[in-house]
Amino acid sequence: MTIKNHLLGLVQVHQQAYARIFSALEAVSDTDYFADKRLFFSSIHGTLNHCLLVDTLWYFRLLQQRPPFTMTGLDMTLHDTREALQVALSRQAEKLFSFVGHSEDTVLNKTLIVKTSSGMEIHHPVSWLVATVVNHGTHHRGQITAVLTQMGLTFPALDLPFYENLPPAQ
Repeated sequence: MTIKNHLLGLVQVHQQAYARIFSALEAVSDTDYFADKRLFFSSIHGTLNHCLLVDTLWYFRLLQQRPPFTMTGLDMTLHDTREALQVALSRQAEKLFSFVGHSEDTVLNKTLIVKTSSGMEIHHPVSWLVATVVNHGTHHRGQITAVLTQMGLTFPALDLPFYENLPPAQ
């Protein structure tokens, strides 16, 4: 399997996992959705806002461009409503998929020097940074599924073997 196909699979899972989470969240009232659930970013909404923020920051780092906003903190709110946040997070995941899909292996293997939100300079291949975005989303989706479990709700499987229609192993 090429690195590109591997990454396409990961970012496609990233997209589908968000869709599955949003589907499960339809059963959650606004009161519970916005309530402090003792997550890193307080509520389910705060956690998903953080995911959008970080996905967007990494996307613009991959493009070697500045994001279209000035970050005020990792808890910065990009969208106040769950509907707007869902649309924005889905679109951002689509952008990452498109970025990988349009990138040649030479781009994916290129080492980028980027500064993190804390100002630390890191040197990693683009492929590693794309995987970082997916890993970060996985981490926070896990927190959300823990809250859903505590609420007695069910949600679809998010583990890698439970996704279909992924890019072929070439």
